[in-house]
Amino acid sequence: MNAPYFNTFAEAIAQPGHNSADDQMEQIQELLIGDHRRDTDRRLAELDARIRDAEARLTQRLAALEAKLDTVVAELKGQHSAGETAILHRIQTVDTRVGAIAGALHAGHRAAFDALSQGVSELRMSELNGASQPIAKP
Repeated sequence: MNAPYFNTFAEAIAQPGHNSADDQMEQIQELLIGDHRRDTDRRLAELDARIRDAEARLTQRLAALEAKLDTVVAELKGQHSAGETAILHRIQTVDTRVGAIAGALHAGHRAAFDALSQGVSELRMSELNGASQPIAKP
């Protein structure tokens, strides 16, 4: 806790704004939920790191797939037969779809991460305010 250190109990009580009931409540709250709060914060940090790693891996894989498709499209542009033109068109369609899926996945991950972040903020605020009511689901 960030409370100032006092040499004596009398010195602590003499401080303006000192409320021993508040201090006792803080101590009780720390004893009851302090370990749980620290464990929850640690687990949320680990989850956040895992989400960021998964998002980075997904972005890399999609970029590699898109680069590969671009190479195939460039190779096929050099060849002009009716069948090859149809194949080229289909590959371009797939390329467009992969790009759209990548954008949608990124937006979906971002929305999920934002919702998680909002939930963590609400949890911390409820713990700091001493609220014992459950957090409403969005």
